[in-house]
Order: sequence, then C-alpha cells, then structure tokens
Amino acid sequence: MVVVNVIVVILLTLVCVASAAADLTRQPQVVATVTRVGVPGRLVPALGIIKLVGVAGLLIGLAATPVGVAAAAGLTGYFVIAMASHVRVGDTAQQVAAPAIPLLLSVAALITFIMQ
Repeated sequence: MVVVNVIVVILLTLVCVASAAADLTRQPQVVATVTRVGVPGRLVPALGIIKLVGVAGLLIGLAATPVGVAAAAGLTGYFVIAMASHVRVGDTAQQVAAPAIPLLLSVAALITFIMQ
C-alpha cells in the first residue's frame, strides 16, 4: 500500500502544483472561472496557497502519516467545495467535472494514508 500511496501523492502533487501556479500567476481563465462561481478575484492567489499547503502536508505525510491524512482530508474538502460551487451556479458538466480528477486523487490519497 505504501507504493500506491507514494504514486497517488506524486500525481496529486503534480496536479495541485500546476493548478496553484495558475492561481498564483492569476491566469485570466482561472480568475474568470473563480469569479463566475462567486469567489472574489482578489482571492485567487489564496486558493493557490491553500493547494500548496496541502501539497506540503501530503509530502510530509509520506514520513508522518497523520499529517498526510489531514492534508488529504483538507484537499478532499477543497475539491468537494469546488465541484459544489460549479453545480450551484449551473455550470456545464465539463466545468463541474474539472475538479473531479484532483478530488478523486485526494480521496485516493486519504484512503491510502488511512490504510497504512
């Protein structure tokens, strides 16, 4: 299970770092999406920081499982809220599905951390 956990953590880290980079550089598409779902555009960099803190927790969690559990749970909550926000404003299925991959990876990370 440790190998699976490491693989899932690496994949989730890559996804979150790429997403955080777009947030921190305030990419126009990201700002437009975030404001469409009701988050003020000025908070976009904060969303990137949240993801990077989650990534740090995941990586620390590889050596300290409780930290990994907390980080994976936090990222799971983040991406559940992201999906709910898209549903709330009536976004298309494709827009609602955008946070689905990191959500599934977050859930997988949470499960693999718990099962260690």
